[in-house]
Amino acid sequence: MKRKLMMGVMLSLLVAGCGAEDSEEVTEPEQEVPAAPDSPDEVEDQEPEEDSGQQPEENETVTDDVKEQLTTEVPVVLPEDIEALMGAGVSAVTQSDSGSYMVAFYRTVSAVPVNDPSLGEQEEPFAVFKGTRLGSAEEAAAEINYQDTGESDGLSDVDLGHGITGVREGAAGSQYISWNEGRWSLAVRAMTDQGDSLIEDAKAIVAFLEEHLLPAPHQIGAAQFDATDDGDWNQLIVWQEEDVLYEITTTEDYETALEFAVED
Repeated sequence: MKRKLMMGVMLSLLVAGCGAEDSEEVTEPEQEVPAAPDSPDEVEDQEPEEDSGQQPEENETVTDDVKEQLTTEVPVVLPEDIEALMGAGVSAVTQSDSGSYMVAFYRTVSAVPVNDPSLGEQEEPFAVFKGTRLGSAEEAAAEINYQDTGESDGLSDVDLGHGITGVREGAAGSQYISWNEGRWSLAVRAMTDQGDSLIEDAKAIVAFLEEHLLPAPHQIGAAQFDATDDGDWNQLIVWQEEDVLYEITTTEDYETALEFAVED
């Protein structure tokens, strides 16, 4: 009897111990795991956010700033982005009235506002653009040094390619080649001791104008280019639009002068 009692007590304790272990097992709450960063492929597949409808403002060019400063009734002709052409900082000084405008461009190391007084301290601008309304188309044409090479006699002919023939002449240590294209009269100058490099320069200009267009003058235009090897250049491009005379002068090389003037 006593043996049965002891076994009963031991069995009760064993059952109680198992129950205690079961009661101690607590189910931990599930923790929210943060999402892993998107892989590059997943990012590319995501749809872009909806456009708010507001477009970022484009940076103004110096040409835009210049045009805001001009008060003239003459249609303004300037390069669209002269900074890009020069590959450097550029600013300008302007003058204008109802019948004319003048824009002088200067190189700058940092951003300088148009018509800033400090620009006047520089020696000279690298390019000047002018537009002037005259009394008549005839008066405007009289200001242009147009040369009809077809009327020249006794001068050496030079094949410039693309079906264009120039005439070569020399004077006072310089040599020239001149020719006509459409309503334009063109000439390029070099020193006499530069030999036939002048022919190559003239051919280069003709080839450039096969791919790019100078303004179509009404009625005539003339361009005079320096290709001297001393770097002392004075390029001049002049044309008329009826009674308005346009003029570009620059101390840059003739390639840059052409880039200033062409329409494409």
